[in-house]
Amino acid sequence: MSDKKHEPLLSEIRKILQRDHVTFAELSRLDGFSGDLQIWINHDRVSNVIIWSGISQEGVDALETIRQEGEYEMTPTPILTYLIDGAALNLPIAKSARHYKKPHWSPTVLRRRKGSARANPG
Repeated sequence: MSDKKHEPLLSEIRKILQRDHVTFAELSRLDGFSGDLQIWINHDRVSNVIIWSGISQEGVDALETIRQEGEYEMTPTPILTYLIDGAALNLPIAKSARHYKKPHWSPTVLRRRKGSARANPG
């Protein structure tokens, strides 16, 4: 992402990601992260599973940059993680990786990949 307007949000996301188990509820508190878009799991074995709702295009772009760098991954987390952070989606919880007829939510956190080259300062 070479567009300079995305750099402040990307920088703020990187600061938060120095901790482990970062929720989208935490990210949604950042200026410029919230918007009208959603992140869905797009896989041949899974359909109608949403990861988070209410993300700006700038937030999606920043997350895509981080995803492409390969240092962090999205992993499932218990809903309690989101309840502690004070935000959750009002959808049924996805209990397994499968096709759902109606939208379900998969509570997800961002975590540093094991063996990541960068040392974790937190």
